[in-house]
Amino acid sequence: MPFVEWTSDLSVGFTHVDEQHQHFIGLVNDFYNALEVGAQWSIVDDTIAMLLAYAQYHFESEQALMAHYCYPKAEEHIREHGRFIEKAALLDMCNRARDETLPLDVFKFLMDWLTDHIAKYDRELAGHLRRCARQA
Repeated sequence: MPFVEWTSDLSVGFTHVDEQHQHFIGLVNDFYNALEVGAQWSIVDDTIAMLLAYAQYHFESEQALMAHYCYPKAEEHIREHGRFIEKAALLDMCNRARDETLPLDVFKFLMDWLTDHIAKYDRELAGHLRRCARQA
C-alpha cells in the first residue's frame, strides 16, 4: 500500500513536472514498501540509490527551468532541494550502517518534504512559468 497517494491536489499544472513528481512519489513509496516487508538490504540499497539519482535528475530539471525563466525565488527553492538531499543522504548513511531501526522520522521527513515542497515551492514556480508564458 502506498505511503502517499498522488492526487490532483499535488498537481502544479505542468504535465512534465507532474509526471516527474508522480515518479518521485512512486520511488519514495517503493522505499517505504521495501522497509515495510523487510526487504533484503540489497533491495533497500537499490531503492535508495534510485531515489537519490532521480531526486538529482528532477532537481536539475527544475533548476534549468528556473534559470531559463529567471525565477526570482530560485535561490530559496534550490536551498530546499539541498535540504532534501541532505536528509536523503542521512537515510542512505543509516542504511549503509545496516541500522535496523532505519529512522522512520527521516523517512517521514522525506515524504512530508516532498508533498509540502510540491504544494508550496513548485506551485510558486509553476505560477511564475505561467506568467512568463502569457508574456511571451
